[in-house]
Amino acid sequence: MEKRIYDIPFSDILEAYEDCTRHKKGKQQCIEFSLNAEEELIRLHEDLCNGTYQPDRSAYFIVTHPVRREIIASSFRDRIVHHYIKLRMDPLYEDWFNELGSVSKNCRKNEGPQSAANLLEKMIYDVSEGYTKDCWVLLYDINSYFMSIDKSILWEMMEDFIRGRYTGPDMDVLIWLTRLTAFWCPQKNCDFLSPRSAWDKLPPSKSLMHNDDNVGIAPGNLSSQDEANFYLTPLDYFVTREKGFPNYVRFMDDGRVVSDSKESLLKLRDGMDEFLQEQLKLRLHPRKVRILHHSQGIPFVGYILKPGRRYITNRIVGHMYNKIFFFNKMAEEGKAEEYAEKFVASINSYWGMMIHSNSYGIRVKSSRIFHKAWFRYAYIASGYSKLVLRHKYKPHTKARRMLKDKSYREFMTPEMFL
Repeated sequence: MEKRIYDIPFSDILEAYEDCTRHKKGKQQCIEFSLNAEEELIRLHEDLCNGTYQPDRSAYFIVTHPVRREIIASSFRDRIVHHYIKLRMDPLYEDWFNELGSVSKNCRKNEGPQSAANLLEKMIYDVSEGYTKDCWVLLYDINSYFMSIDKSILWEMMEDFIRGRYTGPDMDVLIWLTRLTAFWCPQKNCDFLSPRSAWDKLPPSKSLMHNDDNVGIAPGNLSSQDEANFYLTPLDYFVTREKGFPNYVRFMDDGRVVSDSKESLLKLRDGMDEFLQEQLKLRLHPRKVRILHHSQGIPFVGYILKPGRRYITNRIVGHMYNKIFFFNKMAEEGKAEEYAEKFVASINSYWGMMIHSNSYGIRVKSSRIFHKAWFRYAYIASGYSKLVLRHKYKPHTKARRMLKDKSYREFMTPEMFL
């Protein structure tokens, strides 16, 4: 019998599996794995204990909305490992983010676009003393962020972080798995779900296929999101502590700094670019770094923030209408029942964001172009706040029916991984 390298309780793997399946039970990959969950989990447990675990093949495809970008989706088995890591790393990350003033608002529990926009609004209001004085905002974005992350720097940061803060008995396991996922090159072992021509319109700087193996992490993976959020914490420290700008908020690589002095922000901009190049091998996006007066309207996380009011961006509205037109076409083709759950979820993702802005008219107007077939499957809640799927149509069982027919694999699409 092969000697075990790591003593990992099976209950830890089961916990990671349960965390991974939460809110994902209707996804094809989850359902397929669950059909033989006990056998699959035992096999994964053995691989982890023996130190023979290696990530599986990933799904590689292109999405065009909200912008054209490539997605690399891990297998469900690998996602369980990512959740094993996340369950141990999240408390450490959260403590660190809080120590830095909670300026990062993504990939964190109870945080997100709303809390980011709310914090920026409060900063502008406070610095401008109720919109009565001049107030300036530095807008920045990192150039090709995910594709530019240096894995060696990332791992040096993460190893020091884990060894300095983690106290669990499975530290060696956590370090092994974290390093393995950080340095993994999924583009070398993947299944292409989009035609190769789909990459023709994607700049080389936006794809891992053109990168050195030591540069760039896969967008779309759970571990990548957390790693990317952590990678910029030195910049958070630089801005707030070393340069003394407390009015600062960041959503992944998209940040805003508020000040009553435009000149100080100009100096900060140059200092940030120098710091990023020297310490993290990153660059500010040359066309996305601006300094605006607060009265001009500050774009952030899909909103335009103006004194005392908030609007949704035209880009978000345009994407919503494109989605409606797509789903209306499906309804015209007699596929309303098949797409009803996705239609409701898609519209609610936009309306859920819009209800936090001055957008009642936009929601009403958009509802008037819904194909009449949708109202058989869903209804509009009061205040045009959301769509509600009618009880008799939830949960829909298309995924389970497909899994009974093994030929479904011939029709796998990127949407199955989203």
